[in-house]
Amino acid sequence: MKFPGYFRFPILIRTNQPAKAFLSIWTNRFKVMGRQTPKFKLLPLNSHLDQFHDWVSLARSAGYRPGELARLCSVSLRQLERHFEQRFGSRPQVWLSDQRLERARELLLQGHYVKTVALEMGFKDAAHFCRRFKLRYGLSPLSFVARQTRRMSRSDNKCRV
Repeated sequence: MKFPGYFRFPILIRTNQPAKAFLSIWTNRFKVMGRQTPKFKLLPLNSHLDQFHDWVSLARSAGYRPGELARLCSVSLRQLERHFEQRFGSRPQVWLSDQRLERARELLLQGHYVKTVALEMGFKDAAHFCRRFKLRYGLSPLSFVARQTRRMSRSDNKCRV
């Protein structure tokens, strides 16, 4: 027995992971019964979160806090977590921490003091900031800045012809 003609073309389905599992089970049942399997084209779910393109500035506005970021985007924290898992491959808190440390690195390279950067980035104190920075970059903030400035001065001293 064959499917009616409307199964000759791919069926468009907006789906997520649980729906994909369901569809694979469903198509396997047709194979077991010896029937022609319909063709599916899976489309990602559309979310109004797709309209946001500048996540870095949103993270700064939210103070690098996932709850505040969800509020700014008008979604629940759980919906934000699902979107981040799909788009960035990590949880919002992990991504926000990376962005926060990246911004702190930029400020340090601009010549800001460690304590000023720590407070501006929302760390409780400079020691906590230094621990997190060292875990991420492998150097303390002062050592990192010293190494970067040494590299910059070396590149400036090259002989130009």
